[in-house]
Amino acid sequence: MKERKLIIEIDDSAIDSVIEKVRLLKDELSNLGLPVNMAGAAAASLQPEDERDAQDLWGWYISELDSSITRAYSELTELLNMRLRATSSV
Repeated sequence: MKERKLIIEIDDSAIDSVIEKVRLLKDELSNLGLPVNMAGAAAASLQPEDERDAQDLWGWYISELDSSITRAYSELTELLNMRLRATSSV
């Protein structure tokens, strides 16, 4: 069996651009966050059940999205660091 090598060229500026876009998306997401306070919790207890369920679902969705963005940001940053280490050792 013949062994093949795959060479992938990665442009550092493209990685930087994606990292910056993910960071901006995370900032935008944090601006959408629902403030949690005692007054809000008391008001929520007086809302119809469907409305509370919708708020719970929205909160879960925002939380999942935030964690996905954080994970993507970390993975992209690590990819960039690996790339920098590989190019600096050559």
